[in-house]
Amino acid sequence: MNNLTKHCKRCDTTKSLDDFHKDSKSSDGKYSYCKECNKAKAKAAYRADPEGRREYERKRRERFPDRDREQNYKSKYGITLAQYNEMHAAQGGVCRACKKPESRIATRHLAVDHCHRTGKIRGLLCSNCNRALGLLDDDISRLRSLADYLEENAS
Repeated sequence: MNNLTKHCKRCDTTKSLDDFHKDSKSSDGKYSYCKECNKAKAKAAYRADPEGRREYERKRRERFPDRDREQNYKSKYGITLAQYNEMHAAQGGVCRACKKPESRIATRHLAVDHCHRTGKIRGLLCSNCNRALGLLDDDISRLRSLADYLEENAS
């Protein structure tokens, strides 16, 4: 075993350090079980007591209501919830494209629109505008053609 690998105590296999979650309490900075074993352990615990697990998650969300959103924004877009909230306030709480607030009850929050090529954040969009851009592959010519089509066929 070298310093780029670690032995999983559960599956008794030596794996790359990338196969282990971070653990600040551990001397080597990694958990003793690999990600795969941790996932299997979590699934087994959920199967053993699904209602207890749901209750635990409900209480966790009550105690830390914004933690999941914060982690999501950080991992997907590299921004904090505070930065999202600043953009939201700067846009007046409405979609940057259609100027309407988010209408989907299930979503509740404007989507962070970004360029998939560069990762640059362009603004916050309602789910309808965000999906439309995605379905058109962010292709300006397709969007213009669609606008022309609508204008030609306006009744």
